[in-house]
Amino acid sequence: MVNRPKQIGTAAETAVTRACLPYFPDAERRALHGDADQGDIKLNRDWIVEVKGGKQTIQVGDKQMTKWVNELWAEIGHSGAQYGFLVL
Repeated sequence: MVNRPKQIGTAAETAVTRACLPYFPDAERRALHGDADQGDIKLNRDWIVEVKGGKQTIQVGDKQMTKWVNELWAEIGHSGAQYGFLVL
């Protein structure tokens, strides 16, 4: 049985990684680390990317955006990166 939300997330992360590769040749998708998630994509030692895809990104309210930004801040800390950004 296919987990559709996970499939959508993987496709979004793969697309963003491919778009970043010409500018960040070492960019790589990261595996999940549970509570210590380190972001979806590592661009280099200083930058990570958190990717959100699918229907959840069409109309995003302040509450959901705050949740995602807080998740990004936590992942920056877990990864040891200095910066990160959220891609919807």
